[in-house]
Formats: sequence, C-alpha cells, structure tokens
Amino acid sequence: APPPAPRAPQKAAAQHAGPGPASDRLAQGGSARDDRVRRVAAALAAAGPRRDPTALVRMYEAAAAEGVPTTKQTLHAALAACAADASLGGRRALQLLRAAPASAADDHCYSAAIRACATSGETGEAVGLLREMAERGMP
Repeated sequence: APPPAPRAPQKAAAQHAGPGPASDRLAQGGSARDDRVRRVAAALAAAGPRRDPTALVRMYEAAAAEGVPTTKQTLHAALAACAADASLGGRRALQLLRAAPASAADDHCYSAAIRACATSGETGEAVGLLREMAERGMP
C-alpha cells in the first residue's frame, strides 16, 4: 500500500489570515489570540509603511485599543510608518514606543523611532533614544 499523503505542516495552516470563521482557523491550530495577532500582522504588512503611513498607524492603534497584543513586528511596522511620513513625526513614534510593552521594543523598533525623529527634525529626541538604547544594552 502506498504511504499516506503527508499532512500540511501546522505552521502553514496557522498562518491563515484570510476570511472565514474563527473556529475554522482554531481547528487548524492556534488560539483566538494567535489568530488576531496573525490577522493584524498580515494587515500591517500588506499596508506597508510607505503606501499609507497614516492609515497604518491608525490601524496599529485601533488593534491595540481592541486588546490585540503588540508584537515586535507590528510595533516596527507602525514606527517605520512614522519614519516614512514626516507629518506623523518623531513625537508620534515616541508615543507608540512608550505605550508598547518593553518586550516588543527591540533594536529595530528603536532604530525606526530614531529615523522618525530624524525625518521630522527632532534630533534631540533621536539622541535621547540612542542613549536609551545604550542604557538597555542594545547594539
């Protein structure tokens, strides 16, 4: 008898971010929280910081207000959007960075916030973030 067909890896099934009942996605492996995080991360990645930075930041803030946990990826996407649009500015990036859990703020997030400050001419804030990175032992 031929060997059974290989099953799709659960990781691939868990990455499903399309429409459909949450129960379908949960049955494929993952919690409701994981599903929300995946959907938000996919939406932020699809929006791209350069396409519509303001919409991306609003989407990030709305997700946070709905209780979707902040990840390094979602925080970085929002901070990169601030860096891509000087009208959002460093102050907005600092607000996002300060509101995020410390576990989500890695060196990439700090770098994006520094770029946002530099883009909007807030060099003092950028230098402050560099000092903060050094204090936290970041590269």
